[in-house]
Amino acid sequence: MAAIDALIDELYGLHPTEFTRARNDAAKDSPDRAAIMALAKPTPAAWVVNLLVRQRNKEITGVLELGEQLRSAQDDLDRDALTELTKQRRQLVGALAKQGADLAELQGHKVSASAIEEVAQTLQAAMADADAAAAVHSGHLLRPLTTVGLTVDLEGAVAGNTAPLKKSATVVDELEERRAEKRRQQAEAKRALEAAETAQQKAERRVADALRHRDSVADDYEAAQAHAKELKRSLADAERDLKAVAAERDAAADAADAARALVER
Repeated sequence: MAAIDALIDELYGLHPTEFTRARNDAAKDSPDRAAIMALAKPTPAAWVVNLLVRQRNKEITGVLELGEQLRSAQDDLDRDALTELTKQRRQLVGALAKQGADLAELQGHKVSASAIEEVAQTLQAAMADADAAAAVHSGHLLRPLTTVGLTVDLEGAVAGNTAPLKKSATVVDELEERRAEKRRQQAEAKRALEAAETAQQKAERRVADALRHRDSVADDYEAAQAHAKELKRSLADAERDLKAVAAERDAAADAADAARALVER
């Protein structure tokens, strides 16, 4: 089977116009002739995806790893991460589909707009499902992939056997690091909330104390104002009494002076 696997890898890396002849030549006098002749020519969209896997493997791997992150964010119900990763998915899928069209044209095979749309759909399906990701990563696609409900239809989509796509250590570390960071942020937010609530309760108590003190001072102030008015009236009365007494004293002094003058004569 190793020989057939190697042949499959070679065949699905060929230009579409070369596939049938190369397959038929390989089947001649081969003990695996029936299995080889059963290999179907890939559709234009599938060929472009296979081309991307071979010539833009780093970018394809990045898209598939982003799909893992999206699925993990969905499992964690991480709304912020989902929003950001979904934005990245649209950008990457669109850019890769365009690169696929350019690569195909460089090999003299102009791909239709509908086929490029199928390339984008296939990449999106691979990001949504781990088995579809493995199918794309194999580079042996026979037809484009589509999402049916929550799953991807892989029946008759891949030539030969495909090994499951393994999560890279980097992606696993990044996902765990992000989960740990989220847990840390949530713990910090909880501590901050508890501290804020405690501070709020203390502040509310201080405000209540300040209100009571303000009301007490206001009462004292009103009482003092009333007392001041009473004192002001008393002062006015005292000043009137003083003037009257002073006038009587002055009159008595004048009378005494007059009497003294008569005696001295």
